[in-house]
Amino acid sequence: MNSKNGTKNSGDSVNNDAGQVFPMFYKQPEALSSERHGELRFNADVGFKFATNTHVIPLNVTELAAAARYYPIVFIGEETPVAVAVVGLRKDENLFVDAKGKWKADTYIPSYVRRYPFVFVTDNDQSQFSLCIDRLAPHLATKDGVALFDGKEATEATKNALEFCRVYQGEVQGSQVVSNAIADENLLVVNHANINLESGEHLSVTDFKVVDEARFNDLSDKKFINLRKIGAISAIYCHLISSGNWANLIELSAAKSK
Repeated sequence: MNSKNGTKNSGDSVNNDAGQVFPMFYKQPEALSSERHGELRFNADVGFKFATNTHVIPLNVTELAAAARYYPIVFIGEETPVAVAVVGLRKDENLFVDAKGKWKADTYIPSYVRRYPFVFVTDNDQSQFSLCIDRLAPHLATKDGVALFDGKEATEATKNALEFCRVYQGEVQGSQVVSNAIADENLLVVNHANINLESGEHLSVTDFKVVDEARFNDLSDKKFINLRKIGAISAIYCHLISSGNWANLIELSAAKSK
């Protein structure tokens, strides 16, 4: 998905300074262990500054209904489309995180954001997952926060993170099934948004995909039912309804520039 300056952001991975590809936000993922991280503590009160420099955030199908109340939901990616919440009109600008790192009050925070700094990483053949943590995350310290380990045993905080990531990973796999089914029915079309701000600035957001309503309405009963069985119909409706939130982004952008 391109914003004004035309730089692409896949929404789910970035390159670090060494050219390695990591999930978005993560700079130095390490497999979590008592030997390596036994002295670390986790502080959830540091806020969301780590999410400041992105304008899209991946969404799972299970959270589309909640996200559709606040964000435009679009699809990005070629081979496997990914549903994302658009949180800004410019690259590297999240309109929902303020200068203090607070997420905009009374809005839904995507689970991709809430998962950080923990993440599941697969081995080379994708047969096994390991719980990892971003060693450079501001959440981690040796003094403030809750302990990750008690001796060699994982604490409740670590067990909760493991369960959250386990559930999240299952939702990712289910979401891929839904997105692929929507794409397989040739319902996604490339779109763009041309936005004129009150200040006179013109923004162009491009290279994202939306569901073509005409094609969707022309689905046969059989195809409609097949999509409904896997949860794709409700996902499509959430996506379509969310389009009204572009106006919300324009208002937030205007308020930030004052």
